[in-house]
Amino acid sequence: MKALKSPADGIDSGPSFPSASCGGGKQYRRRVDKYLQSQWFWLIVIALLSLSLRLIYFFQFKKTVYFNHLLIDPRYYWDWAGRIAAGDVLGHSTFDMSPLYPYLLGLYRFVFGGRFVPLYLIQILLGTLTVILTFFVAKKLFGLTAGVVAGLVLAAYKPEIMFNVAVMKANLSSLFMIALTWFLVQAPRTKNYLAAGFLLALTTANDGNYIVVTPFILHWVFYHNAPDFRLKGIVFILAGMVIAYAPFTIRNYVVSGEFTLIRAGGGYNFYLGSIPENNGEYCSPDFVRANTVGELEDYPAEARRRTGNPNLTIKESSDFWYREGIKLIREQPLIYLKNVFRRLLIFWNAYEFPDTYDYQFMGRIIPFLNWPLFNFAILGSLGLGGLLVELSNTHRLSLLALIIAGCTLSLLPFMVFGRLRMGMIPLLAVYAGLAVTEVVRLYRGGDARKIVLTAAILLLTATLVNWPLRFRRSFAIASSYTNLGSTYLDDNQPGKALSNFMEAIRTDHTQIDALIFIKWLRDNSTPVIREKARRAIGEVQDIYLGAANKSLANKEYQSAADGFNLVLSLDIKNIAALYGAAQAHYGRRDYKLAAVYLKKALEQQPDNPDLLNLEIKIKQKL
Repeated sequence: MKALKSPADGIDSGPSFPSASCGGGKQYRRRVDKYLQSQWFWLIVIALLSLSLRLIYFFQFKKTVYFNHLLIDPRYYWDWAGRIAAGDVLGHSTFDMSPLYPYLLGLYRFVFGGRFVPLYLIQILLGTLTVILTFFVAKKLFGLTAGVVAGLVLAAYKPEIMFNVAVMKANLSSLFMIALTWFLVQAPRTKNYLAAGFLLALTTANDGNYIVVTPFILHWVFYHNAPDFRLKGIVFILAGMVIAYAPFTIRNYVVSGEFTLIRAGGGYNFYLGSIPENNGEYCSPDFVRANTVGELEDYPAEARRRTGNPNLTIKESSDFWYREGIKLIREQPLIYLKNVFRRLLIFWNAYEFPDTYDYQFMGRIIPFLNWPLFNFAILGSLGLGGLLVELSNTHRLSLLALIIAGCTLSLLPFMVFGRLRMGMIPLLAVYAGLAVTEVVRLYRGGDARKIVLTAAILLLTATLVNWPLRFRRSFAIASSYTNLGSTYLDDNQPGKALSNFMEAIRTDHTQIDALIFIKWLRDNSTPVIREKARRAIGEVQDIYLGAANKSLANKEYQSAADGFNLVLSLDIKNIAALYGAAQAHYGRRDYKLAAVYLKKALEQQPDNPDLLNLEIKIKQKL
């Protein structure tokens, strides 16, 4: 892949400023140009910017309750790493989650113990290394100016910075992906391809979906190289992968007797991506608890129940769910394709679809995330635009384009979270550098036709990336309030915990976990908090009652019945809820159940005319 440049415009010599008019100014100008044309000058600027922004975020994050208390996936990784550091290195069954990050974390905990500060500082350094490699890749492919733009964009890319200061594996995916790209764009030598294959395997050991990128890279190796090196290059890519895979595969065989390359458990995600309700937004099956531990326990348990085999292994369970997912796809192929298409749109959308940490919600707590820096709205637009600009010039898919295509396809059968696209973010930064470089080059060259074409491409990609998709935003915000409340509870701040649980329910009344926490505070906290929790439950009843009555008015009878039952779980004698439940079940034509609720209401108000009228209607149906 060759740089897109023109010797006449001098754009690849580096950024420049207008010349001064006086003689002394010319000397100053030459000195400035010398620095601006030096890759080492820009490397220092970009590295310092990257470190500075990440440290600013680190110090702001350190002031939050999240700093010493981990949520869901981070807590799972941290606990797993603790077991490794304590001596349980092999474990006892086939990996059901990607193991690389927990093992690296286990090494960290063995050296540093339970302190978070050294971990975050190490990850900040690795994040800066990712930025530096991105600068070098962009410079090699598209020139110094592209390298400078790519480095600056990634250095100030807020989602990447957020993940650099979190116990999450996403930042390693970014590092490994740009590192293997760096080796591939070097001269085609066996050692470079061996290293690239090794890093590709580490990427998949860190996040299993990236294994889909493998055939795209092998395709590029075959068609990019001279005929006498094609097969040799593929062999060394695969050899590097085998070397990296070997410890994980051997370990899996030793502990389970089964041949599993890295991890079993992909079947769970495949089944989840196959259910008709999964249009890109996370929705777990009824039999699965929506958290890491719950998923890893409930999927195998349900597979054993359905097959009648209590000895089903992790791998056999995963294979079972692959088969179940394929059945669902065959039964409703059009719905599945529609959901895949929506996941594609979500993957390329500016919205950072939340998982453990909600990037949008974190901006309410950490001021840095509201700074006017880069996000996917900008990076995605420029990066995808740069890819299309390259394609319009070369009329072929380059290495970067193929890897990005692989990253995209790797998630479409499953689910899409913002963190899962982090592996391709440095590559998009490279393409952002190309897009800016090309715009400047065309402006200087005055080629009107190409200027219009490039502007149209960038307008198209900006429209696509920033298209206003409909999301269950209130649910995501409410879940974040619930998570924040539970974190405050871990930090022994029950007052703040209660406030956040109430915000969760006010935002989305379906936050049952928040209600459970409030009930726990009512029964187990200090007298002051207990009284506040009791008053809060009164407000919750009103919220649930209002939502259930709204569902009833809209003839959403099952939703209404569920809502009234929630009120009754808090106050079993609530007349309004008993009456509403009776109406809801009457609407569902479950007249016997409607009569049960109505009878309980009449025991309290036997002369209530509304209740008596409904009783007549039910008796007529029975």
